[in-house]
Order: sequence, then C-alpha cells, then structure tokens
Amino acid sequence: MKGPALALALLLATSGVHAGTAPPPAWTGALFAREAEQQASSERPCTCSDPQARARHIRCFFHLLGHDTVRVFTAPARWSGKDWGYVAGGVAGVGLLFVVDDNIRATVLHHDDPLQEHVADVVQPLGTWASFVVIGGFTFGGLAAHDAKAYGAGLDALSASAISGLVIVPVMKKIIGRFRPNAGYGPYHFEPFDHGPSFPSGHAAQAFTVASVIATEYPKRWVKAACYLPASLVLFARVRHDAHWASDVVAGALIGYGTGSAVARSNLADREGRPHVRLLPVVTPRGSALVLAARL
Repeated sequence: MKGPALALALLLATSGVHAGTAPPPAWTGALFAREAEQQASSERPCTCSDPQARARHIRCFFHLLGHDTVRVFTAPARWSGKDWGYVAGGVAGVGLLFVVDDNIRATVLHHDDPLQEHVADVVQPLGTWASFVVIGGFTFGGLAAHDAKAYGAGLDALSASAISGLVIVPVMKKIIGRFRPNAGYGPYHFEPFDHGPSFPSGHAAQAFTVASVIATEYPKRWVKAACYLPASLVLFARVRHDAHWASDVVAGALIGYGTGSAVARSNLADREGRPHVRLLPVVTPRGSALVLAARL
C-alpha cells in the first residue's frame, strides 16, 4: 500500500469477549504488531484486502465486486445537494416521458426506413454480447500490452455490468412489472411482481454502464463521444424494435450511467493511490471493531 496509513480504532462490539474479561490494552498496537510479525515471518496475508491489489488483479475480482456493490448501494449517503438535484431531474424526466411514450413510439415506428432499421440492428448488440467484447478487449488487451489502466477499466466495466445487469435491472423489472409496447396493452399497463419486463431497459443499462466506465477513466472529449453516441443509439434501437417505451430506455441509461461512473470513480482512487478515508470492519479472536483508515 503506497503512502502511510493512519488508523483510529473504536471497539463498537465485543461479542467475542467473555463477561468479566476486560478488552486487551493497546488493542490497535496489538493489531499492527501482528501484521508486522506476519511480514517479518514471510507470511502472506490476503492481498485482496489491499485496495490497490483488489482494483488491479483479476484474482481479486470477487472482492472487487463485493466492494463495488456496497459502494453503489451506499452512494446516496455520500451525495451532495447537487447530486440529489441531478437524480431528481432524472426521475422527473422519466416521469414526463411516461406522458408522451405513446406519441414517441408512434413517431419512431411511423416511417418504414430501411436505413433506420439497419442502424438499429447494428447497434443493438452493444447492449448485450457486443458490450462484453468491448470489456474483454480492454481486460485482455490491457493484460497483453501491460497497460494497467486499460486492464483496470475492463475489470471495472465487468464489475459494474454485474451490479446493474444482475441486480438492479432485474429487481426493478420484477417489482414494476410494466408490459412491453409490442404486447399491445398501452404504456400504462403494469402487473407488479408478475409479468412485464419492460421497465427499465436492460440493453440501455448495459450499454451505458460500459460507456460510463470507459468515459470516466478516459475523460477526453473524443473518448466520451465515442462511448456515449453508440450507447445512445442502443436506446433508439430498442424503441425502433418496439421492445421498449422511451421512458424504459432513458431509465436504463440513467441506471447504467450512475452505476458505471460510481464504480469507475471509486476504483480509480484505489488504483492510483489517491488520498481517501474508509471505515473498515475488523474481527479478532477477542472481539470486533471498526477501523477508520486514512491514506494520505
């Protein structure tokens, strides 16, 4: 771990301490003495507990995924007033689209344009298998070229895709139960916890998840354009194929953007050794505690 680490430990729970037994003095000193003994005796602690190792090595992917999942679902606790404003604007925008969903669908499907259909067919896989080709390109290409940044971006995109595609989107689809437009029930037909996998769009979420990870880690304007333009066309493709309402795809895009950018920002800080403060759980034979660790 680069840079000195400062730790302030507070004994919050001592479930492992027997009644009438006082906690050991200089608990934190014992903690770090044990760590020093491990290093001196050439014992190898789990490297995946180190933030930099976790964000850099494929063998630590499940540690990374667990860390990223917690980070994404606890993000609202760290949002500023500006962040809450963006979220409120996004929710309001999706709500307004509900009102005009039928009109947008009619407009998009009105013209039997072979070019539009061809574009939709070409870009739609960027919301499914083609996005994983991109992820694999960054991951294995970065590994082969010894490009740690590209390799890390691939790991982050894979982790963020698992969070948005295997957790957030399926749960929301099940809870909301909105019917697809091609089912013929109209934009306001919902059967929560039963049928209707329309809201939000999984294709849109996946496309924007990968796009936002890459755009966050490579923040040049041309890179952002190269990421977000094809991802936006995936939204058009799903409406053009009559698989989703406009509000479905915009909601999916917002989920993907939020998940991907949150994961990328968090892991970039770890990977580059930026200053940060974290609250970490520690369990010992005598009890448990939370350690406030700071990288300076």
